[in-house]
Amino acid sequence: MTDLTLQPVFLGQETVPVFSDESERLTAVYKQCIFEDWRRFLFSGFKKVTFTTDLYRFLVAECSLVGRYNQDYFWSFHCAAASEHLKFFLGQFGGNGRSVDFGTLAWLGGPAADLKHAMCAEAGRLYAPLIQVLTDLEHKHAELGLAWRNFALNSGLPDPGFPQHYLVSENARNLLAYAAGIVAAEQAHPALPGLQLDFSVPLLLQT
Repeated sequence: MTDLTLQPVFLGQETVPVFSDESERLTAVYKQCIFEDWRRFLFSGFKKVTFTTDLYRFLVAECSLVGRYNQDYFWSFHCAAASEHLKFFLGQFGGNGRSVDFGTLAWLGGPAADLKHAMCAEAGRLYAPLIQVLTDLEHKHAELGLAWRNFALNSGLPDPGFPQHYLVSENARNLLAYAAGIVAAEQAHPALPGLQLDFSVPLLLQT
């Protein structure tokens, strides 16, 4: 099965998505509210305070995501656990489009397809830099773990039991929000030709 390439919507290059009424529940106004909730969630770096109940219910009902018992656990599973969980979540909306839980593209069709594609386009323009931030954090975490283990070995101390996987922290979400803001600003006012954005994570911001 071929993966779907999702085209990003760039600030200053496309108009705001226009949604249509589909049913008594899936009205254009409702879709616009969900889209704005989604944008706030993305640009906050996936902070819990911006994860609304309406957005949670839409993701579970229409985007082929398992509810994970409740809203709090859903957020914790995808946004406050091992970084690979957040990478998979980002991949569904900004990467290859495949459902995290079912591995298919079917969720992109059906009810609210216009909203789902707009959500993917919005996530798509942030995908590469946010993945880069998470990858850099993983690398720094691995380096720190190795340093601790080597120190313990050379000092004759027991293995410190440094966590194998990087867990997404509030500081990581702050870095993601910062990167998203840079992307939005750069797309609104493109840099001069030849200049490139660097989203590498400073060593002192690894907590």
